[in-house]
Amino acid sequence: MVKTAMRYAGAIRIDHAAALRRLFLVPIDCAPSDGAYVSYPQEDLIRILAKSSAEYRCLVIGEDLGLLPDKLQDDLTAAKILSYRIFSYERDDRGFRAAADYPDLALACISTHDHQTLAGWWRGADIALRAEHGIISPDLTRQHEAARAKERHQLVQAIGNPETGGLTANFSEPALDDLTVRAHRFVVGTPSMLVAVRLADLTDEKRPTNVPGTSSSYPNWQPKLSEAIEKLSELPLLVAVADAMNEGRMTSSPDRSLQTGIRDSQHAQEALVAAKQMNKTDAQKLDAIVEKYSDKIPRPLGRFIRWMRNPKLRWLRLIVGTLLVIFGILGFLPILGFWMVPLGLIILAQDCKWLQRPTLNAVMWLESKLSK
Repeated sequence: MVKTAMRYAGAIRIDHAAALRRLFLVPIDCAPSDGAYVSYPQEDLIRILAKSSAEYRCLVIGEDLGLLPDKLQDDLTAAKILSYRIFSYERDDRGFRAAADYPDLALACISTHDHQTLAGWWRGADIALRAEHGIISPDLTRQHEAARAKERHQLVQAIGNPETGGLTANFSEPALDDLTVRAHRFVVGTPSMLVAVRLADLTDEKRPTNVPGTSSSYPNWQPKLSEAIEKLSELPLLVAVADAMNEGRMTSSPDRSLQTGIRDSQHAQEALVAAKQMNKTDAQKLDAIVEKYSDKIPRPLGRFIRWMRNPKLRWLRLIVGTLLVIFGILGFLPILGFWMVPLGLIILAQDCKWLQRPTLNAVMWLESKLSK
């Protein structure tokens, strides 16, 4: 599963990274008090991630949020797995952590699919939604609302005073937009290797993608974007945040991890650079060629080629691909002729990255010659 995901990705995110060590399971039809932690082979799982990351030149981001086992974040850092730092979570008793205190080996962001947008957080929409669905009691709701008033002050202290409005939940839209831009300027100024921007923050979505703790009472993963994709480039907030992100990453301190490599992390730096290389694109182009010709050749052969792409058939692909190349050169099967050679190379290239670029070039050259 990991290799399948990494083959086309420059980075993957491990949901609930605590499950690398343990997962709390509750038997069906039982109460949470009947549940228990089930241990997982953490060392073996991290070894698989590390090996696959090096093989496919793919970064790994661990969602290390919530109740974590002791020293888990240290173990993830030692394995060069990026931490996941959400702005609203990075607080202590004194308020929001300074940008300089974010770790290098991390992805920093404002919010995720499990959260309200920053504007929604400021309005207290997350608290109201939890109360609406009975996730928290009325007493706890009042406590959260009182705490949010304090958190608003702490937020402004961290990112600077908004241009308009007071520190109330009923901020004007221009003031909330300014708040969103300032928050993104804050995270882009962290030393974290990666910074993510959530589209919902730029379109001020009122309905979150997912509300943890709900099932049938909320349409999780169903809310649609309120803006048409074609109109996104015209949104003033999107343009302002994009400008802030570009400016922040270009003018930040010279020792930024993205520019000079992560301190004490040569592996992560190399993986970031390699993730941008063309081998991923070559693999995708080869797959597109396979799909293209699978529909044009006899149906049984097309089905066979698609079946051969199963990740579990690596050794069979090696044998069949090699035989096709040899038979094609020798002219063993006149029906396919010399096309057996590129077909065999395409099959072999699925598991041999060094073959992907030469195979792609060869197939494109043959196509250009035959099309004339």
